[in-house]
Amino acid sequence: CYRHNIFELLEQFSQYSIHLCLLLYNCWISWVSSCKVLQSIFTAMSKPSIPTRTCGGPNGDLLTLPVAGVGTWSFGSDDGEYWGKREQSTTNDIVSAALAYGGQAFFDTAEVYQSGRSESALGEALKAAGNATGALIGSKILPNNCADVRKHCEDTLQRLQVESMELYQIHWPFFKLDTDIAKVFADLQELQKEGKIKHIGVSNFGVTQLEEALATGATIVTNQLCYNLLTRAIEFDVIPMCAKHNIGIIAYSPLLQGLITGKGCAAGTLDNVDPHRLRTRHFNGERTMSRHGGPGHEAVVLATLKKIGEIADAAGIPVVQLATAWCLSNPAVVSVIPGASSVAQLEGNMAAASLQLDASVKAALDEATDQLKTLGGNKIDIYESDENQRSI
Repeated sequence: CYRHNIFELLEQFSQYSIHLCLLLYNCWISWVSSCKVLQSIFTAMSKPSIPTRTCGGPNGDLLTLPVAGVGTWSFGSDDGEYWGKREQSTTNDIVSAALAYGGQAFFDTAEVYQSGRSESALGEALKAAGNATGALIGSKILPNNCADVRKHCEDTLQRLQVESMELYQIHWPFFKLDTDIAKVFADLQELQKEGKIKHIGVSNFGVTQLEEALATGATIVTNQLCYNLLTRAIEFDVIPMCAKHNIGIIAYSPLLQGLITGKGCAAGTLDNVDPHRLRTRHFNGERTMSRHGGPGHEAVVLATLKKIGEIADAAGIPVVQLATAWCLSNPAVVSVIPGASSVAQLEGNMAAASLQLDASVKAALDEATDQLKTLGGNKIDIYESDENQRSI
């Protein structure tokens, strides 16, 4: 009888031990989850919010964005591709760091970036950060995919792991495409009514193409365009057109894909620049990967970069921050979206958001880049010749 009682007690103790272990495990899971929530909250409070600007139509369809966002073209890139290998862990760190600025950040992506892997990498990073509600996401659809806007939009949302995005833009104009533009924008408006997209925008649209888009009756809130100290073509015609219709400009390549940096300004040569970065109309059209066929303005580009570096040194401002702040000195620009390959680069980009350029510095930069602006003219498609401009 005594032995039987011992076995019974051991059995009960074993059962209690199992229950206790399960209880402790559940407590541990709850604690870890609460820590993640607290970490997200503390992270959101750790840095000041980025200033914002608002654009949009008179009907109340207004979009407000941080003046400095995050370009995610490089997210999801692999060995041998345009940007080289980008680790998901690094992407997670960049996204988390961006959300630390007041708990809100603007991320620009597109279905074409790494065939959707940029969107997927951003979605995974937001999931890891546990703060997707603070992410303002803008993505883009290729014009040749606009026959089925709904499918491509829903595929993008699935890759991003979200139910709705802040902004959906047509990536390039319908150049040489037999497209029913009215139907495309009607489809976008239907998605907007359903809440899958909040705002409609375009990218790389010239004046004529903006007029065609506006004629559909859709409210166009943004035009995403290449704009930087070496690329000022949009100042001639497109900026006045956008300002007239309250269309905010999202400036991509504010550093011309890393050329406008302290290192780039001091180099004095293009010999060590990746050929991918030398495809634009700034450079000789005979270079590898170039297709514009023009002579370019390489001597003027190098001289201009040197002047920009000298102005930055005199002002005591890093070139990256100076160039980004110069873009934001134009009130037509609602946000700039430089890329970042590290948290340190991201923080350098964000530092420009609150930088107010002295009027004399702004004037010096304008003067230093005026010659290149004049030589470049009003052609805003930086990859194509005058005859093959996709943006008109």
